[in-house]
Amino acid sequence: MIGFLDFDDEAVRHLLRALQRHQDVMRINGARMPQALHDLAVRLREVQDGPRVDVPATNLHVEQVLLLDLQDAAEHLGVSMSTVKRLIGNGVLASVRVGSSRRVRRVDLAAYVENLPVGGGEAA
Repeated sequence: MIGFLDFDDEAVRHLLRALQRHQDVMRINGARMPQALHDLAVRLREVQDGPRVDVPATNLHVEQVLLLDLQDAAEHLGVSMSTVKRLIGNGVLASVRVGSSRRVRRVDLAAYVENLPVGGGEAA
């Protein structure tokens, strides 16, 4: 068993991106990701998200980032950054400019997911 507690946040993000790229390539080639790699990705996401703690809503004070860079938006969607750029370029996913940087608002990310067709098919 790998000692996940030894990985820092950057290493976990890097591994998740590598697994996502590998899964994208496999999907393009008509193959499925081996179960062991899928399980590893699930475990890494759990490590990245940290322990789940139920907190009553009245005591909850969480500052949430409102704007995501394109890499974070891609990770939230479980797609590559080039897919996010394509969605933005096609006008399917809204984005904003902050200085010279492009960002995706969390609400726009949620709206995109909400409008995805159910049962397969491609949204963009």
